[in-house]
Amino acid sequence: MQLNSLCDSTTKREQTADDALTPLELEILTLIFQPVSLRYRKVFTQEGAKMASGGEEKATTKKRHNESKRPRPEAKAILRGHVTPVTSVCFHPHEEHAHVLFTGDESGSLRVWDSRFEETLQVFTAPERLGASPVQGVAQHVAHINEVLVQYKNGFVLRLNVEYKKNVSEFDAVYIGGFKTVNAGQRFLQHEDGAVLCDGFCRICYVDANTWVGACGDGDECIIIRDERAAGGGSGVVGRLKLAPTATGEKGGMVMAVCAAGGMDVLGGYEDGSVAVWDLRNRRTARSRVKVGADAVTSVACSPRGRVGVAGGAYDHIAAVADLSGDTIAAVAKGSLRVSGISEVKWRADGKVVASGGWDGVVRIWDGRRRQDALLRRIASLRWHEGSVLSVGYSSDSKLLASGGKDCTVALWEDV
Repeated sequence: MQLNSLCDSTTKREQTADDALTPLELEILTLIFQPVSLRYRKVFTQEGAKMASGGEEKATTKKRHNESKRPRPEAKAILRGHVTPVTSVCFHPHEEHAHVLFTGDESGSLRVWDSRFEETLQVFTAPERLGASPVQGVAQHVAHINEVLVQYKNGFVLRLNVEYKKNVSEFDAVYIGGFKTVNAGQRFLQHEDGAVLCDGFCRICYVDANTWVGACGDGDECIIIRDERAAGGGSGVVGRLKLAPTATGEKGGMVMAVCAAGGMDVLGGYEDGSVAVWDLRNRRTARSRVKVGADAVTSVACSPRGRVGVAGGAYDHIAAVADLSGDTIAAVAKGSLRVSGISEVKWRADGKVVASGGWDGVVRIWDGRRRQDALLRRIASLRWHEGSVLSVGYSSDSKLLASGGKDCTVALWEDV
């Protein structure tokens, strides 16, 4: 059929309301009058699974793809006030005061914040006689709600008594004691009234209401400190945990990190990239040991139930070990990093997720559940800090995550 006869036929058919074009005539007219830009046809792969479209359909597909992406989490608030890198963050462990946040920096300054109103309650500076030194860590007493320990890099530890009043502006932290370094002989700290503690890279941690653990400077053993003030006594070293060499003679090196692992168990991280679990009631040897990285472990954390531990360090992943309550621990999962290096790892109080602060300035959220291979699956990457993230910590009600960075700021993240 020629085009002229087709057009004449079409004109005649349009004059009759009941007439309709044949399928062949419709297809020919469509090809003639359709714009060139819309003539692309759908193209399939050999498997028929993938499709590329042209014109308006291609633009619509791209738009739908972008809309399906999960939005990047944004910081709830940025706390400013520190003038040097923020080296430690710690929320109050009791839910009644879950909004209270302690942050320490390299100048030795300790700030206390009310995270609800994003304001400073108090700034505490160590006595001049202790010397200027970065804050190494902050530990809130698990039993005494008004007591906070502030650990400094030079070995001093200050014990503060804090009072929480109805008016948030009426907050007071009073220096009630401290520890100082003894360099001669054994590497540990001696308190003015006889109590002792250790110094070094390792942050102190509470094991129970009266027992806490640290590390001996650049040595290879942990120190167990027993606080007997409640019974009318002082504080002192009651034991040491020294990691024995492996069967092949490999040594663990310095103790880099410790954390409570449930009951009287402690998980330690070492310079050679290994972690070991100890029972403080049997201090002769570690119950179990496993290597999780090729370089130093810088932080360890245990799940609220104490059965799974995570470790981050100067390597390209975060590792999980289990079962901490058993006779033998093993590496059970790991999450990969694009850039090596983790400063600190922390579990959320509900045990569902783990946070890590990276040397690349990214806070990463990992799945903490041990079901269907979900453990250490990366959930989110939180970006705000312009330098390394030096510390992370969750609030006791699991609602907030705080991250302290080399950029002198503290970021608050909600529901992560």
